[in-house]
Amino acid sequence: MANDRRRGLWTFLKILASMALLFWLLATIDWTQFARTLRAIPSQLLATGLLVAFLGQLLCAWRLQVLLHVQSVDVPYRFSIRLTLLGLFAGNFLPSTIGGDALKIVLLARQGHGTAVSTLSVAADRILGLAAFALLLPTVLAAPHIVGLQLLEGSAQIAGLAAVTGLLAIAGLVFFLPKISKSRIAASMRTGRFANVISTVTSTLRRWTKRPGDLLFAMALSLAATLAGIVSVWIQAHPIGLSLSLIDFMAVYALVYFAALLPISLNGVGVQEMAFVYLLPRVGATPEQAMALALIARFFLVAISLPGAAFMLSPIWLGARKRQIGDQREPR
Repeated sequence: MANDRRRGLWTFLKILASMALLFWLLATIDWTQFARTLRAIPSQLLATGLLVAFLGQLLCAWRLQVLLHVQSVDVPYRFSIRLTLLGLFAGNFLPSTIGGDALKIVLLARQGHGTAVSTLSVAADRILGLAAFALLLPTVLAAPHIVGLQLLEGSAQIAGLAAVTGLLAIAGLVFFLPKISKSRIAASMRTGRFANVISTVTSTLRRWTKRPGDLLFAMALSLAATLAGIVSVWIQAHPIGLSLSLIDFMAVYALVYFAALLPISLNGVGVQEMAFVYLLPRVGATPEQAMALALIARFFLVAISLPGAAFMLSPIWLGARKRQIGDQREPR
């Protein structure tokens, strides 16, 4: 009961923080100029951006399907799409950044794929998403004026080297991740449910180490999905009079993404918009242009998640159609 109260209080404080940040933005933006800025964007270009953003989510669904396949869990691609959009919708509208992940785990487990395998696969899916944005952070070195590092101006070579280093680090984790012996761990634990969970987890990790090609392919899908999301917003910059290179915008977007992960507001609302308004003027944008791109990014994120609401309301999806899982075994 006390934990529920603390969680409720923390959620309430995050809602207040989001509202405070949004009110601050309301007070700093010239909304007449902002309206003119938005009207300058052709509806066809907005539709194109929305389509590109949705394509990014289709790539995310493919990534999840690949990660499940590594665990000998073969699901139809349409199932993975539904799962991804359901998770995205829950992540946008539930008061937690992991609400979507929890929903995906529950639905996978209900399909008979095992809680441990479902949890690790969804966790790997989230980690690869974070890793894709992390690999974009070296673009900040190619555009140091964004964060005030003028001494590094023109250091594209350093950015390239940092990106290669990041890729090599991921490859190293994939190829040389220690293969944990489940027998040693089980021997050091008391027999029982916990030992069985540890055994399942370690066997799942070992299965991934034996399929490095699939993991690298999933990482490539993650990068492609991330770039699709960035490009969908970047192409809106030119019509509003903002000459902005893709490298600069990638740097801004990566910083905004990690700022929005800070658990100080509700699902990053307010923090994401404030980060855009703070960073984009450093590459020549007016506050109104920055706010326009921030709201477009938010609109795309919400709009592409709306099909998840339809899936959530579907009685078939909620369990009316049950699978026969009596002879289905959890992968070892």
